[in-house]
Formats: sequence, C-alpha cells, structure tokens
Amino acid sequence: MGYVAEILVKLQDIKGLEIYVNWVKENIGDSIPSNRADCLNNLRSSPAIPKLIELLEISFKQVIKVDGFSPFSSKILDIFTNIALESKENFNEVITALKGFMKNKSTISGDVKYIVYTIEHIDAQFNMKNTPSYTIEQIKEKLALLKN
Repeated sequence: MGYVAEILVKLQDIKGLEIYVNWVKENIGDSIPSNRADCLNNLRSSPAIPKLIELLEISFKQVIKVDGFSPFSSKILDIFTNIALESKENFNEVITALKGFMKNKSTISGDVKYIVYTIEHIDAQFNMKNTPSYTIEQIKEKLALLKN
C-alpha cells in the first residue's frame, strides 16, 4: 500500500497523502529509506499542510531518520518551505501551522523549538522571492529622480 500512496502523493493527491501518513505510522520505525520519503518533494499545495503537520509530529515522536542519517523532520520542513513559497496565502498558512505546532507540541521533543529557524528561513526566502529586482540602469534612473 505504501508504494501506491507514494505515487498518489507525487501527484499531489491529498487522499494519497493521508494513506502515506497512515503507512508511515504503521510501518516505519526509526528509519525511512530516502526513496520512500522523496515522494513528498512534489507537494506544493496548502491542503497538504494538516497531514504534513501530522507527519511532522510522528517524525519527532518516533525520531525517524532518512536512511538512518538525516532527520525525517528536516525533510518535512523542507516541504513546508516549498509550499510556503508558492503564494502569499500558502506562506501565511504554513507560518501559522508551524507556529501552532511549536506552541502545542513542544513537549514531544526538545528539537521542536528549532522549527523557529525554519520559520525564519521561510520568511527570508519568501521576502527575497517577492522583492522586486532592478537593473543598474533602473537604479540610476531612480537616483536621478531623487536628485531633482
């Protein structure tokens, strides 16, 4: 069932994500193979946020590692970043969800507090992506307007 769910998740199917989260709960101990975690990379829509929050909680409670090395929670937080960078609405939903998770789930792991760095990173990335860029000529024109 896990592989079918992974294919559905790659297609951004929320029901598939729900099946995937249940599969992780029931079948993953403390390590998940990277090829089984990579299906999350395609997620870009805000309806995935509640299930990703659930998956984040599981990853902290079970201390799941990807290939026995990097935290699965880091992988999930990267997906939150991807979703947040899609739109202002997604950005707001992700930030709200992560802040709520930190507030409500801080007792499940001491590492939950470090989500603040992900929030700061998302904020910086979002602002960088949405800040207009100017050519040198455009800047010179604007400066010339200020001189007059």
